[in-house]
Amino acid sequence: ILKNKKISNIIKVILLIIGFSFFLTAHILEQFDVANTEVLRVVFALVGYVLIGYDIIIKAIMSIIHGDIFNENTLMLIASIGALSISEFFEGTMVLLLYKIGEYFQDKATENSKNAIKELMEIKVDTVRLSNGIIKNVKDVNIGEIISIRVGERIPLDGVLKTSDTSLDMKTLTGESMPTYVSEGEEILSGSINLSKVIEVEVTKKDNESTLTKVRKLVEEANNKKSKTEQFITKFARIYTPVILLIAVIVFLVQFLILKETIVDTLNNVFTILVISCPCALVISIPLAYFAGIGACSANGILVKGGNYLEAINKAKYFVFDKTGTITKGNFKVSEVNPLNGLSKDEMIEIIAKAEQYSLHPIAKSIEECYGKPIEDKNLVAEEFSGAGVKVKIEEKVILVGNENLMNQFNINFDKSDAVGTILYLAIDNLYYGYIVISDEIKSESSKVINYLNAKNILTVMLTGDKEEVASSVASSVGFSEYKAKLLPEDKYNYLKELIDRKDGNVVYVGDGINDTPSLSIADVGIAMGGVGSDSAKECADIVIMNDDLSKINTSMDISKFTRKIIIENVTFILLIKVAALLVGSIPSLSLGKFGMIFAIFADVGVCLLAILNVLRIMKFKKHQK
Repeated sequence: ILKNKKISNIIKVILLIIGFSFFLTAHILEQFDVANTEVLRVVFALVGYVLIGYDIIIKAIMSIIHGDIFNENTLMLIASIGALSISEFFEGTMVLLLYKIGEYFQDKATENSKNAIKELMEIKVDTVRLSNGIIKNVKDVNIGEIISIRVGERIPLDGVLKTSDTSLDMKTLTGESMPTYVSEGEEILSGSINLSKVIEVEVTKKDNESTLTKVRKLVEEANNKKSKTEQFITKFARIYTPVILLIAVIVFLVQFLILKETIVDTLNNVFTILVISCPCALVISIPLAYFAGIGACSANGILVKGGNYLEAINKAKYFVFDKTGTITKGNFKVSEVNPLNGLSKDEMIEIIAKAEQYSLHPIAKSIEECYGKPIEDKNLVAEEFSGAGVKVKIEEKVILVGNENLMNQFNINFDKSDAVGTILYLAIDNLYYGYIVISDEIKSESSKVINYLNAKNILTVMLTGDKEEVASSVASSVGFSEYKAKLLPEDKYNYLKELIDRKDGNVVYVGDGINDTPSLSIADVGIAMGGVGSDSAKECADIVIMNDDLSKINTSMDISKFTRKIIIENVTFILLIKVAALLVGSIPSLSLGKFGMIFAIFADVGVCLLAILNVLRIMKFKKHQK
């Protein structure tokens, strides 16, 4: 029964009410000094104590059995039992009651911090309607099947729109409130909501590979990776608690044996110290802050895989960007076709399109779009040269398509072009047949993002396999501190490794998830742009920006900085209050007597609640304004 959360909570509330009734009755009997009720008062007090604090008592006992003696539950149990042992039933029960009230607010705060990502975790479409009207379990739908989505329904699987234009609500995935318009033939991601009309979608990915499934897994992973600050606080609490117990013993010895205080006053002060010293405010507020930060990022369309990465970007010294698809739009267009030796423009595009048909790079897609016809030669054997180009045999002719490195590698006599853009040279049977120029467009927000990072004294570097002229033009117009051109994938990896080996600050790498796997993996923080449909982004990136909006970098940095600020505020405030309260509890001249423990409880719970309220400010973080 207790596995049902609602029933469990109802039982807890009933037990708490009954326990409080017994506790209140015992306290009234004590205050009015009702004759011949001493035993009844004790029984009522003990019953109330057990009913109110049974779960804390169980947790403390289980912790002791498993060897985890030094935790907040143990401290609360020792302090409350100590109060009972000197007949301070009111104080002993109030320790547990107020601690439970504090825990309740902590749980509510945690629940609120989860709300930003809760929608993602709870989205689940079990069945789907095929175009022929048959209802099918979403897990049984195969690639190529056509599904029908009505207005207001959530799209359960990734696919391609087969009907006319529609608009989608993609807020759950990207954090954007404005509808996204999709045309026939364009990709549609699972998790989106259909807004316009009944549409049909051809499924391209099964349920276990869908965008929605990937996103949910990323969110689940986020809770398992703690930041260094969280790890430090956990270790600190393990040392802190036994030290406090030692201080309590010393206070007892000094007050009782040396200062000759009464046993009641001495124990009251000792138990007050134990309550004041409970580290729960520290232990709870810091992980909660990172969870809230992750939630705020998620609400803005940024998936962070753990608090450690949210902390790491705040300490970044280097931000390294891939150019294509990250700084630029990656929407390549063939801007020039320059054939030689009697080859026509159409023939040249056809040959290059056939050679590049197996490449996943956006440049290959632009050539395919320029060709505009189905490619009939589907069984060609292509040999790819990393960072250079491709070699393929078509109709007994050896075709080379690539940059100047490929031409030099095969000793092709060619005329180097100084055109601005990505240049692909064509050679057929070792004879040069001209070149095409492919142009890209810089994203409108790129300059703003780079200037933002430069203003924080972060070194910004652009890496590209493109030629010097293109790299220089893009880097200067955007505002990069440095750039590196004509790089192979392994050159990018080696450059990042060199920065990391300096060990003078965190290195962040930002790429589009295409050919960036090694770089995303080696960086202290790997950020993938538009990675919702990219397997490499899912596996290798630490932070995934759900669309191609580069300004989300600024948003994630701002949230990271604000989270850090809240943590520092909380730690400073908590420690100051703890030290002040410890002085009141341990110095006899400052002691509050029998009210000391009540003061300690309010100090502990109050500090914890204030810290939690401060953490919730993170959830109110406004998304970065473009």
